Order: sequence, then structure tokens, then C-alpha cells
Amino acid sequence: MNEKGPQPPTDTGRAKAPRRELWQEATVMALYVSIVTLAALVALPSDYAASDGGEGHSGPALLSIVWGTAIGLALAHWVAFEVAAIGFHSGKVRRSDLALASAQIAGAAIVAAAATIAILFADDSSAVQAAAFAPALIIGVAGYGAARAGERSVTASVVIGVLVLLAGLAVAIIKTILGGH
Repeated sequence: MNEKGPQPPTDTGRAKAPRRELWQEATVMALYVSIVTLAALVALPSDYAASDGGEGHSGPALLSIVWGTAIGLALAHWVAFEVAAIGFHSGKVRRSDLALASAQIAGAAIVAAAATIAILFADDSSAVQAAAFAPALIIGVAGYGAARAGERSVTASVVIGVLVLLAGLAVAIIKTILGGH
């Protein structure tokens, strides 16, 4: 045992990000992308998925909203993350920084993929609602998972998951109202 107590890890440029930190970054990004994607879907006109002249809107256009939101947010966050990482580490990008950025991109991709699956299995009239269900579910599951990772009971974790889901929905609605889209 070290007499001085736990020492912070040193990063020589070769250190790997701990698995828990990677999960945390992926979860944070999944929550962020879920809330913003949900807000984008909530902001669509109520007749967005209605058929117009025999052609619905929900296919490629809805997928472009979902993937554009996820990719756009992931890229924006990645650029900001890398600039901050370079600034805080004397102009050097460490392997752990790249691993964390990869985890964040994976979190965003999971949200888009889940919404895509929902869209592909829904009919045109319910595709927007199906797509919105996926990020809402991810918000709740992420809240539950975070609570369980914090060693809370299953019951407490379910309550936290529901509260996180409600908070995510509230943020999405507020973003929609304030942003007008």
C-alpha cells in the first residue's frame, strides 16, 4: 500500500481510458443525442408522416433527420473534445482521448441505429412516433444503467430511469418551444 494514499494515474500518451470511463462517455453522448433527436422529431409538423399523393415522407427524409442529428452532434462534440484535449495536453492527442472520442461516436450511432430500426419496421403513419420512441427508451435505459452503475437498488434505479426519462422529455420539449424547431 502506498502511504500517501491513491495517486492519480499518469498518462504517458500510451495509457488507455478505463472501460468505465468509456461507458460513461458513450452513455453521456447517447443521452445527449437522444434528447436532441427527440426534440427534432417532436418539432416535426403533425402531418409530417401523412401520405401526400401516395408518397409518404417518413422514409429517407426521416432517416436523414435522425442520422443528420446524430452525426452532426457527434462531429461537433468530437471537434470540441479534440480542441480541448489538445489544449489541456500541450498540443498532444493521447490514445485515451481518441478512445473516449470513439466511445462518444459509438453512443451517437447507437441512438441513430435504434431510431432507424424503429422507422424501418413502422408504417408511414407511425414512423415519426416509432422513431421518437427509440431515443426516449434510450434516455430511460441510460438513467437506469447509470443508477445501477452507482450501485443503487433495482427499484431505485427504475425510479431514477423514469425520472431521467421525464427530465429528457422536458428538455426536448423546452428546446422545441424555445428553438421553434
